[in-house]
Amino acid sequence: ASGYVLGDMVVVDPDEQTSFTYDLVSDGGGPFEFNPAQPQQLIVGDTSGNPLNYEATNTYVITVQVTDMLMVPPYSFTADFTIEVTNEEEGCTVQIEGGLEALRVVETSTRGDVVA
Repeated sequence: ASGYVLGDMVVVDPDEQTSFTYDLVSDGGGPFEFNPAQPQQLIVGDTSGNPLNYEATNTYVITVQVTDMLMVPPYSFTADFTIEVTNEEEGCTVQIEGGLEALRVVETSTRGDVVA
């Protein structure tokens, strides 16, 4: 499932000019990371050493920190998200809960596949 887009972080800020950074404080032991090309986009990273596998691990809790760099001093917000891998006959899916829409990722997908 390497390269799968799980979702975009959406920050609501009353300031018209904002500059946010996104940090994965804890990946929950899973292969999750922010896309270097689109920093607000959470993806399944390199799974060569840590593939998503329902039988091995079916739930991950990740911690994300978003920082508004234009605030003085910079203001950060941290939240936990649960990623649940569910077993299905045709493969596994990943769901993100905790403020994002539920997104599904097929376990056997390859890098570069995008979830619609």
